Amino acid sequence: MLRLLRRRPAPDAHVIRPPGPRLLRRIALRFFQCPPRAWRTLPGVRAPVILAFILPLACYAFGLFPAFSASGECCSPLRLPCLPAAFHGEDLVDAPLVVVDRHHVSVDGVVVADTPELGDALEPLHLDELRVLLVTKKELWRQVRPDAPFPGEVLIAAAHDLPISAVKSVMASAAAAGYPHTSFMVQKLYPPVR
Repeated sequence: MLRLLRRRPAPDAHVIRPPGPRLLRRIALRFFQCPPRAWRTLPGVRAPVILAFILPLACYAFGLFPAFSASGECCSPLRLPCLPAAFHGEDLVDAPLVVVDRHHVSVDGVVVADTPELGDALEPLHLDELRVLLVTKKELWRQVRPDAPFPGEVLIAAAHDLPISAVKSVMASAAAAGYPHTSFMVQKLYPPVR
């Protein structure tokens, strides 16, 4: 009795047929119902194939543009603090970047000290880890460029609401490491057009 109730498979069920026009029906967009003339002239290429290629490409491209940053901020583990604004700023220099925010002091992304400890001190503190890291960078620079004189410049990106003792401690440690020239990173303002 079970044999009688079981359906027999169709003899041509294993055959793969090309899809018919049923895939392009009941689509509300007029675009699909009547493709542009240029698409109709392309031999063997239909609108869904072109859209299947263009739409993911556009989504990928527009998804990446907001995250792109030419300064490399997206790649660093620490974000830059809210910088002070200034007129007549100059372009950035090739120097070690010391970021001083509310929580940490870091050199090129490596945390070397805590900022709350620096803010309470009346005298500038010497940060040994910062000094050792800057001396290491100085020796590496001299190995890479033995002919050129060492510029001795460090770039400090400090938040605008930090106590001055934290910034003074960073500057004193940089000077002790052999970096007498200090540049501060600011948001560049442009004077109004007259």
